[in-house]
Amino acid sequence: MRLSTVIAAGAAFVVAGVAGAATAWIGTGPGGWVPNAIRINAWTTSTVIGSQSADAWTRAYVSRIGLLGLPRSESAYYSAYVDDSGQPLETTASYEIRGVMPEGPQWWSVTAYGPDSFLMDVPNDHFSVSSATEGVDDGRIVVSAERPSDGAPWVELTGDQTFSLTLRFYRHPNWTDEELRNLDLPQLVRVSP
Repeated sequence: MRLSTVIAAGAAFVVAGVAGAATAWIGTGPGGWVPNAIRINAWTTSTVIGSQSADAWTRAYVSRIGLLGLPRSESAYYSAYVDDSGQPLETTASYEIRGVMPEGPQWWSVTAYGPDSFLMDVPNDHFSVSSATEGVDDGRIVVSAERPSDGAPWVELTGDQTFSLTLRFYRHPNWTDEELRNLDLPQLVRVSP
């Protein structure tokens, strides 16, 4: 075997390995591929995340974007990386989550995360709103850098970066795949700029 053949084969092997690793890293990252995806408005979930049916790719995805996820029998997670019009979520804009949450779960929350999938370091510690927050029954949650003057429930943003929102439902009535696909979830609307 000629040395040039060995070098070419080795180079092809290295290139293929790097390309495969890069594809896996990007594909399993925030806003990337979602296994068995269900999309409702801006919100995306999966029928296999948190279940025993999760394959290796699904588990890799969860390990990149979620910490300590509960089994699907106890919780359901919906993430948004874009608004209802398909535009990426940006901390320099303001958003409203409009509409009431589905009936059934004993508790829910909406939390903002930075591009690294960790909580943002916001000055007032308003990175989340839950079913226990005063005023959430009005069907409007503000997501912005500025506190709303009308006292509406507020998820605080900071910096100049993209972000994501996670909508969690805990102790739900063990929704089936079909029920997950047909939930009436609130809209995520960009209101400025």
